Amino acid sequence: MAGESPSGKLLGKELNDSLYSLYERDNPQVEVEIVFFHGLVFESRGGIHIEDWTTSSEECWPALWLLDEPSLPRARILAVKYDSSLKRSDTHGVFSMETLSETLATDSIDLGGIGQTGRPVVLVGHDLGGLVIKALCMHVQTCESVDKQGVSSSEERSHKFRHFLERVRGVFYFSTPHHGILASTADLDGKLAQSLKILSSETSQLNEKFRKLRNNRHWEIAALGSLIDDRESSFFELEATQRYDTDVFMMVRERRETINKPDSKRTSSFQHFVSSVKRFLQSHCPEDADEFEDHMRQHVGLESSVDQVVSLFDSLERTEGGTNAMVLHGTAGIGKSTLGDAVFLKLSKKFDPDCRVRVDREATSVPSRAISKLQQSIIKGLSLRCRPNLDRKEVLAKLKRCYQDAKRPLLIFIDNIEKDEELKDIFPGKIPSLLPSGSCILVASRNHGMCNRFRSLGVRKACLYHVKPLDKDSAQRLFCGNTFESQIPQNQRIQVWKNVQKILDTCSGVPLALNVVGAALNTLSWDWTLALE
Repeated sequence: MAGESPSGKLLGKELNDSLYSLYERDNPQVEVEIVFFHGLVFESRGGIHIEDWTTSSEECWPALWLLDEPSLPRARILAVKYDSSLKRSDTHGVFSMETLSETLATDSIDLGGIGQTGRPVVLVGHDLGGLVIKALCMHVQTCESVDKQGVSSSEERSHKFRHFLERVRGVFYFSTPHHGILASTADLDGKLAQSLKILSSETSQLNEKFRKLRNNRHWEIAALGSLIDDRESSFFELEATQRYDTDVFMMVRERRETINKPDSKRTSSFQHFVSSVKRFLQSHCPEDADEFEDHMRQHVGLESSVDQVVSLFDSLERTEGGTNAMVLHGTAGIGKSTLGDAVFLKLSKKFDPDCRVRVDREATSVPSRAISKLQQSIIKGLSLRCRPNLDRKEVLAKLKRCYQDAKRPLLIFIDNIEKDEELKDIFPGKIPSLLPSGSCILVASRNHGMCNRFRSLGVRKACLYHVKPLDKDSAQRLFCGNTFESQIPQNQRIQVWKNVQKILDTCSGVPLALNVVGAALNTLSWDWTLALE
């Protein structure tokens, strides 16, 4: 059941047996993934994954209404299709909840890539679909925990499952019967029917496990409940079974089978859904932003330099594409590492957490040892295990495979690397064929020849940024922040400020010098004569 959206996108495009794209923008800047799980049917209907979300006016509202909703960010809209038949035949009603969750985990996450874009995920379920969401999440949690213990050999699957759980922000239920709705399953022989039996022990256990999972993960839950009982068809739902374990709940005068088909954007049910999704996204402020702000507060004079470097990266991305490299060049103590950390944190929001690596080449008299540790730090930073005592050839092979297996762009910050030939031990091959397109490499070094080495490794345009000393005002703020914890005596203020100006001139805006001198003078009396000499 494919149709055309107003912008020409195909509705119901099959991605695999279980996953369909309802809407995806040409612009790859997806900001949220919203995944819809349809409800139950007595007998199988092939297009249920679209029909269940189609209004009386024949509009598939998740695809046609959400894309124009100004209060929601750019969204990737997906629909999950599964056998929800309550009556059994040769081909339908044969899957248990356990088997179904295993299949959906493979098709929607492992193969379909839900939760792998680095963007938030919102899960939406209609009646039985809400229970399917719970079963899917618990299966993923179990597999991810087992893989962590090394029982499974699939590192990639473990990473995908972990990414999925980390990306989920909230779940929305349309009339989900958490405690069951079927008084009897005598006439319903489909395996899923048992999950809907009132007070089913299997469903009760699922509810409790999911409640713990969502509390640990800080997922928010919102729901719409049906006010109209449908006792004629033996389906009836009390408010309690629909309200269970929700943060925000609203009842509407709708039947169970139509509650997820709002008549228009003005209905209270649609507005409740939109406001809930918006709240899911707003309630999870990126930790990276907080860390960046903390870093900027602790270091003065960074604002303009950070903006310049980020702007250079943006211009490289627009004009060059592929992988971009930036070398922060300057003398010792000038603040290359501090600036690099700020830029790394600023750029981090564009990259998946497991695709961001910050490593520091430690100072040592044995260069090969430092490079080996650097290589292993990168491998570990990309969440891959690295056995100890690997020889150089094995480490290079592992590192190369680590880069090539990455499915999403990488952000790599290498601090304190001085010999440009060492880059080939960090990137064993031509960089465009090693790293995913859109990756960014940031290097802090006193060696301006790094740019030429990047070019020899296939990076068409590596940018050199000269880290400048602090201006007089920033230098004074940095020095005074380290030095004056107590008030300067009135009779010494003029002389102290004269001495401050001498120190600022001597340190020439070098942050390390200002920090060291300021910290040393902090422990002395106000008479700095000997120190200045």
